Amino acid sequence: MFERSYLKSRIAPFPPKHVEGLTHIWLRKTNKKEKYQGVYTVGSGVRLITLYQKEKDNWYIEFTEESARRYYLERLLLHEIGHYVNETLVRNKTARYKSENSADNYAFNMKIDI
Repeated sequence: MFERSYLKSRIAPFPPKHVEGLTHIWLRKTNKKEKYQGVYTVGSGVRLITLYQKEKDNWYIEFTEESARRYYLERLLLHEIGHYVNETLVRNKTARYKSENSADNYAFNMKIDI
């Protein structure tokens, strides 16, 4: 769906501290074992965001190419970057406890014209 250079150009407007420690961004096909559309993973020096095309309860969202780009880049990627920011820059235990809300708030507040 996205070329590497395209994805890099889309995250370029972010503050460097918000993305510089990310080691990987993967775009993967549906994994039936995976129950999320996006996942932020940390371990062994890796900080990975994985975005999945996802089926939910036997229904699919149909996208045009443009609407898929917008959904994955403006919603899911921003949300997962929010998890990274929360884990690396925010030292507030309350914010970590409410990490889904925190990631959603980050995505909303960092709305960059992607």
